[in-house]
Amino acid sequence: MTDKHPPKKQPPKTPEPDAKPAYTPLAWSYPFSPAAKEGAASDAADPMTYMKVLATAEDGFYPLGASGIWHGGIHFGQKTGEALKQDEGVRAIATGEVVAYRLDNEYPTLTYQDQRHALYSRGFVLIRHTLQLPPTPKKTEPAPPPANAPAGSPASGGNATPPVPTPAPAPSGPPPGETLTFFSLYMHTLDWKTYKAALDQPKTESADAKAPQLKPLPYWEVDRSYRALKPNKQDLPKPKPIDPSAPDDDSSPQQPGPDDALPEPVSGVRVRITPNAKLLGLLPEGTELTVNEADNGGHKGWAKIMKIIKGDPVGPVVGQPPDVQLKWGYVYISELEPIPQSGPVDKVVVLKKPYPVKAGDVVAHIGQYQRYREAKPTPPLPTRPLLHLEVFAGPDLPAFIAKSQARAKELSAADPNMDKPFLEVLTGAKLVTKAPDPDYTLEQTDLKLVPVSDPKSRWVKVQPKTVKIPAVQPEPAAPADKGKKHKAKPAKKPEPIETPTGIPFWIDSTLGLVNQMTKGPVKGWKDFPLKVSQADGPPTDFRVMFRVVDLDKQGPQSLAREDKDASGKTKRWWNVTVGTKDGGARQGWVCERDHPKVQLCSQWDWPGFELVDNSSTTMVDMFKRYLFVAELAMGEDQDNFKPSADALATSELIQKLEKAIDVNHDGKVTAAELADAQKTPWLAEAISHIVVKSESEWGGNMGKWEDMTPYMKLVPWKWLNEMERIRKLQWWEDVQGIDAKILPKEPKPWHFHPIGLIGNFSASDSCNCINVDEFCKRYADQHPTEFGWFEGKKHVTLPPMNPQSVKSLHDLVTEMMKQYPVHFKECKTEYLAYMLATARIESYDWHTQHFFSPICEGISYDEAETNYGVGPHATEAHKKRAIANGNTEAGDGYKYRGRGLVQLTWKIGYKKFKEIAGADIVANPDLVLDLPVAVRIMMIGMRDGLFRGGNSLSTHLDGAKPDYYHARYIINGDSPAGSGHPDKAEQFQFYAEKFEKLIRETK
Repeated sequence: MTDKHPPKKQPPKTPEPDAKPAYTPLAWSYPFSPAAKEGAASDAADPMTYMKVLATAEDGFYPLGASGIWHGGIHFGQKTGEALKQDEGVRAIATGEVVAYRLDNEYPTLTYQDQRHALYSRGFVLIRHTLQLPPTPKKTEPAPPPANAPAGSPASGGNATPPVPTPAPAPSGPPPGETLTFFSLYMHTLDWKTYKAALDQPKTESADAKAPQLKPLPYWEVDRSYRALKPNKQDLPKPKPIDPSAPDDDSSPQQPGPDDALPEPVSGVRVRITPNAKLLGLLPEGTELTVNEADNGGHKGWAKIMKIIKGDPVGPVVGQPPDVQLKWGYVYISELEPIPQSGPVDKVVVLKKPYPVKAGDVVAHIGQYQRYREAKPTPPLPTRPLLHLEVFAGPDLPAFIAKSQARAKELSAADPNMDKPFLEVLTGAKLVTKAPDPDYTLEQTDLKLVPVSDPKSRWVKVQPKTVKIPAVQPEPAAPADKGKKHKAKPAKKPEPIETPTGIPFWIDSTLGLVNQMTKGPVKGWKDFPLKVSQADGPPTDFRVMFRVVDLDKQGPQSLAREDKDASGKTKRWWNVTVGTKDGGARQGWVCERDHPKVQLCSQWDWPGFELVDNSSTTMVDMFKRYLFVAELAMGEDQDNFKPSADALATSELIQKLEKAIDVNHDGKVTAAELADAQKTPWLAEAISHIVVKSESEWGGNMGKWEDMTPYMKLVPWKWLNEMERIRKLQWWEDVQGIDAKILPKEPKPWHFHPIGLIGNFSASDSCNCINVDEFCKRYADQHPTEFGWFEGKKHVTLPPMNPQSVKSLHDLVTEMMKQYPVHFKECKTEYLAYMLATARIESYDWHTQHFFSPICEGISYDEAETNYGVGPHATEAHKKRAIANGNTEAGDGYKYRGRGLVQLTWKIGYKKFKEIAGADIVANPDLVLDLPVAVRIMMIGMRDGLFRGGNSLSTHLDGAKPDYYHARYIINGDSPAGSGHPDKAEQFQFYAEKFEKLIRETK
């Protein structure tokens, strides 16, 4: 029997139009993080960090390999591993989906004719990405007609009551031509034998926790099964009460004897009827099972049991049987460990359903690639790690870039203050190499030079002021009250009186006179000293591009700001270094606006990128050119190869490279020059922005390789052996044969330098003010004690963070760094600190001790309907509140209970954030548990005061000192109502201050 009744059927509602998908910039990541060197970490966001590391690679340069042949990717190996954290795994360079892979069961061995053996990997991972243009800026709507306009007037239209237009359905995706599909390839990956050996190692307490942890990759096509761990124990039964009336003799024992002793509690994984609900029993440690991860019961991290393969469940209490429903219950996935399985090996696998990955996810580990020089006559050992990373797009790239550049102009016209992260100095620009001599002298002494322009500038405009300190005036004593005597209050220190004198003028801030008293004559300038008309240096020889964030890091010595104009705007000047054609460098000042051949650019301008079509150049001609310029051709071949070398010297690719890096002007661009050029910013930037159309080495006819055989004169048999390997490495046609729609039709795509592409789009589309890895590491150390938890008003210690919380924190901070510049104009540590403090408390799942992941409020149906709905047990006051907040039907209280990082509640709240979420969270509230959606709701809601009107981040945190206490009003009101004390405000203030300190330490 039950007292619950099914809700009455309601008439069908008119469906609401789908939410327009929110534009979310693509997230990017470098494939590896820099390693700390001599106690200092490198700038993980600076492309030059990686270009300098690539200069140390043994081979595999872009776009020419060591043998002078076209090479479409870059190599990471033993040398680069000294500066990068390559042991942690290879990270996806952008959000996308794995579409194909190959896993070697065991590294193949290439046996040369002289019986030397070399290991190599055929393994690869292919990820497909989609780059979407930002939406066209909205056009300004015409002003609405005046309220008193007559019905028939032009202002109001011909009809007094025009029909309400039917809303057009929102587009399901971006318009045609607004997206670019591109691919990232991770070649020469780890074999299954190495994974298996690591996974079979016994887990011991003495194992190195910092050692690389290998585990099966989630996109492998296997029938996944899991093994239960031992995070929980059975409960002990409650002792039976003693019967006081029973005789106290040996015939009536009250305690169990030796034969009645209970078994030890079993450790294992708890099984519940639904997530966070009734406990059905435990799966003992070692139980093997399969689960349905798609069925999470509406709670992230849970899964429904499909089958128990091995093991016998036990009841929740020692000595009791499990519930009969246990075999269909739910378990928490993090309490299970995957049973290692490889799935298909030694073949190309095209996934039936592409596997989604986020930027920065580990998608592979570096495998082996040994050349002849590493080959051994004995069975080879894995001694030469190597990864080939390649990024390419199809034939629609040129049209997409053209459309992107047009969109950049539209966006800039619509918002002249839009973020432009690059400063481009074109060839022929002239620099201001020195400031003019001062034209003004302040003779009077004992004047304070008070800044009236930005003091963080090389030149600062100051107003001389006299300073007078008033005499100290003691405050009178308060009147006596009821016979009590009152002492006079101590005198307050008087504020100095500053009076302007003379005209403001500009001084050089490096002299240390700003806000100081003058002791003698001070020289300066009547007007801001730099002017574009003073550009007197020789024209620049190269086009150079700078990240604005790097220019700003140089500090006031190399940054200057003019005075504000009538509209309140100012101009920035930077002191930059550019290369010269003789291999030297030149320094001078450039202005962000109105400086010929100098401009700020957005990533959508594709600044510095040059497209080169090399698809008609044959590989054999490139090889002959290499032999000629390196003077390696034998005998008369040196003369015979000259026509090929001369012809290629005029090719677009070689000319671009010569212009970029051939500083000795000998016309012999080589791989060695490419390697060396990567150490110099303007040369490295030029290399990394060349986009080349050429045939892929992973597909196409083998004839292009066979054509080179006649020129391998010293050891032709070695080349024949190498061609065997090349044939086995290819995969393009295999993928095409399984699904012809995945790749471009022809294996002649456009190739990017991976670092150049990542650097272009990660410069603005993510916030880099936090070193995520260092932040998460330090937080984990501080989590148990310094952060801890509050039980009432008492601060208590917590256990160390569990692995799920560690991962969730890294995911959360990474997502916040990605979205922050989309929603905020200025990076503010206080905003980030308060959002993290809110997420730490609001998204804590106490059932699993899981922090920092969007959660769903863990209450029962009846409790939700009582507190938030119109259920039978809800009070009239609760029902009235529920209806006012949109929960009008039976089940709404449970359906629209709290979710996300800030616990979005009520149907009216879900409706408010539907468009912001970019998903129909009204029809499917669980979409709020998706991390990007949860972060978007938190950021925009707190920015715009959408949770509680009039309370936003700026309201409480933009003062001289952030008011973290009252910032609690952004989400919640007083507790108790009308008390003037926001709910748990002290706790939120405590954590926000901790996070602010931690962010500043890990910037």
